[in-house]
Amino acid sequence: MTDLTNQEKLEEVYRLTLENNHLLHKIQTRGRITTIFQIIYWLAIVGALGGAYLYVKPFYEALRSDNSKAKSFLQQFEQLRSQFPETKAFQNLFQQIKDGSATETMPTDDTSSVQ
Repeated sequence: MTDLTNQEKLEEVYRLTLENNHLLHKIQTRGRITTIFQIIYWLAIVGALGGAYLYVKPFYEALRSDNSKAKSFLQQFEQLRSQFPETKAFQNLFQQIKDGSATETMPTDDTSSVQ
């Protein structure tokens, strides 16, 4: 290796310093751009969630009100059904069938068994 003079060493250090400064500026610029894109990314996600909420909200409210209307209709139907006297008879019959203690209520035809 050749001996460098002090001037040449100083010029080499200056050149390396400029190159290093240039690289550091590029890194800093990329960091700023990355930060800006990350902010845009998260704003887009939050905006999409907000938009989806605003889009779905009317459907949700309609379903919620329809649900209460359906419950009201079923309650009215149950009240109407309980007013009929046959309802209790059917309930007793079904309960007997469920318990297994139902007796056959159909009349048997005695003439069919005699030949």
